[in-house]
Amino acid sequence: YISLSPGKLNDALAVLALKHREAIMRRNAEIIRVNLDLANQWINSRSDLLSWKAPRGGLLAMLHYNLDMPSLELADKLATEYSVMLAPGSAFGYEQYLRIGVGQNPAVFKAGIEAAGRCFDDLLKMK
Repeated sequence: YISLSPGKLNDALAVLALKHREAIMRRNAEIIRVNLDLANQWINSRSDLLSWKAPRGGLLAMLHYNLDMPSLELADKLATEYSVMLAPGSAFGYEQYLRIGVGQNPAVFKAGIEAAGRCFDDLLKMK
C-alpha cells in the first residue's frame, strides 16, 4: 500500500527529471566515463594485486584482489582506517573480491581509490 499513492513531491521530482533526462543522461555518462578511466588506470598500475571486468551497462563491478585476507576484513579495514566504502565480495558469494561502484563524483571517486591504494600499499609492506 505504500506505493499506491506516491507523494506529490515524488511526482514533481519525477516529472522534472523526465523533462531534463537528456542533460541528466549526459552528465551521468560523463561521470561514469571519467571514473572508468580512473579505475582502469588505478587497477592497471596494480595489476599484480588487482583485476576486474569493468561494468558494461551499470555502475557496479567486482574487484578481485590477491591478498590473503577475507573480503569482510579488508572492507572493514578500508572503511574504518581509510574512509573507503567497498562492499565485501563475501556478501555476494565472491570471496577475494570487493564490490566497487563508479557512479560517484569523480573527485570523490579519485580520492577514494587513492586512499584504497594506500591501504593496499600498507598491506603489501606488512607481507
